[in-house]
Amino acid sequence: MTTLALRCTQAVKAGRRLAGSESAKDVLSSAARARRGFAVVPLPDHGRRLDRDPLPEELAEALADNTRTAVPEQAAFRVDFPRWRASLSRRDRAVLDALASGERPTDVARRFRISNGRVCQLRTEFERGWREFQSD
Repeated sequence: MTTLALRCTQAVKAGRRLAGSESAKDVLSSAARARRGFAVVPLPDHGRRLDRDPLPEELAEALADNTRTAVPEQAAFRVDFPRWRASLSRRDRAVLDALASGERPTDVARRFRISNGRVCQLRTEFERGWREFQSD
């Protein structure tokens, strides 16, 4: 019984689960975090106000740290996204910021006193609006 407990604790410390498995390539999996020694943390929330403009600082910082996208595309995004975001209503900007900051849709719905279905609709509207803005 002692050997079994020892092996189970070793497996858990190595990032494995006792039942089932997680992909070591998934950045959100505990296996990847344990094997590669990194942490996944939410963006900081400094009591963001609903009427705050332009782009919230923590979201701008997260978007700026991008090594995969070509520099011209990054520059265009940094100009276009705040302009598109400013075209939204104050509440929609706040919902967009909350979703972009990594809040779960259920938490966003509760926070803004809207239904989960409405959050899903807003996400679809945000995507469509962004695509239309880009095509203009």
